[in-house]
Amino acid sequence: KYTIPTQIELLRREKQQSSPNTTTTNKSLFGPPKAKKIREII
Repeated sequence: KYTIPTQIELLRREKQQSSPNTTTTNKSLFGPPKAKKIREII
């Protein structure tokens, strides 16, 4: 099973592939939708 930091890295890579904008990545990463997604994965 992945640790939380590993999940963040994976999500970060996925976001970079879809949208290179780091600002958008940070908003999506720490936003409610992403937090919810991380909980579902765990």
